[in-house]
Amino acid sequence: MNKRSKFFKDIGVTAISKALLSIQVFLLIPLLTRFLSPEEFGVWSQLKITYILLAGISLFGLETAIIRFIPSKTNQKEVSKILITILSIAILSSSVIGILLVFFGSEISLLITKSTSNSVYFQYLSILLILHLLHAIFVAFFRAKERVKEYSSIEIIRAIAEISLTFIFLQKFLNIWGALLGLTIAEVISILIYVYLAKSSFSIEKPSVSIAKPLLLFSLPFVVSPLLFWILQTGDQYILGAIHGTAVVGAYSIAYSLSRIIRIIADPILLVNLPAITTAFNANN
Repeated sequence: MNKRSKFFKDIGVTAISKALLSIQVFLLIPLLTRFLSPEEFGVWSQLKITYILLAGISLFGLETAIIRFIPSKTNQKEVSKILITILSIAILSSSVIGILLVFFGSEISLLITKSTSNSVYFQYLSILLILHLLHAIFVAFFRAKERVKEYSSIEIIRAIAEISLTFIFLQKFLNIWGALLGLTIAEVISILIYVYLAKSSFSIEKPSVSIAKPLLLFSLPFVVSPLLFWILQTGDQYILGAIHGTAVVGAYSIAYSLSRIIRIIADPILLVNLPAITTAFNANN
């Protein structure tokens, strides 16, 4: 299959998976609102946007470095050194932020939700943060390798697992813990599948400081754009929470989540385009 045919086929596969994943929004929202009060759903929304913000900061844009540098590497040892180095940086940075969350969970909870009763949830984000970074790195690795069918399938499995487990745990706990545990186990399942499928593509190597420096020099500028995008998309939820409380945030986030479904049109092109352009650039094509 030539590059052009593969490019459009990958877009088609990604579009189908994104369409299926959009159903997750329709299923999760009524599921969460059935078991959580408006205030709890608002807290849940604040938790999600907080850990996504922290993940974007602590990853240092290194998922972009994976897509930029790995496609040009044919030597498995070189690929492994890049991947292991990035994983080490991510684990170290998320651990530092996780420790801060544990120690300052009460203050963060009071600042965001106007209550210290939610501090244990913000402390728990330290676990979710590490899992989210590992997941993001392996998604970027599969994109860099243009293994579109595999990562699309894994993301569908992850979505099904999150919906199913969230339903089970919400019935058991009837509070935010049900949603947190459902999300956590779904992340673990997807990471284990990624590792299993990727194990033949890399080996365990020592992290390299000499490799880390050019990776970070390339990736750090890419932190700014996602951060500004996050502020534009979700920063207003913090403002609403500060002025009107978490119940209003809950109602607002429902409408906002539904409106984002239109992204299924653009996302497949964006996800497939960058690895394809990088591969062509590295080949002087």
